[in-house]
Amino acid sequence: MKNAYNESVRDLKKIEEGLGNTLRKLREEIEKLEKEKASLFEEIEDLKVMGKERVDKLRGEVKTLREEVELFRKLADTSTENTLTE
Repeated sequence: MKNAYNESVRDLKKIEEGLGNTLRKLREEIEKLEKEKASLFEEIEDLKVMGKERVDKLRGEVKTLREEVELFRKLADTSTENTLTE
């Protein structure tokens, strides 16, 4: 009976050790994932800033192009009027 008891205690200690190792590994994995999550959020914020900067730049370019189109239309209209009056 004492032998069965000792075996049970050994088995329980092995189980406890296994659970301790599993718990340690899980904590390490959680810590690793938390760091990666923070890093990804940081990268997302950087990409948002870059995207906003690009949008602003493109808006400026589109505005300039629209102004140029309007200027060319006025020049074309003036040119057409001059041709008709000649």
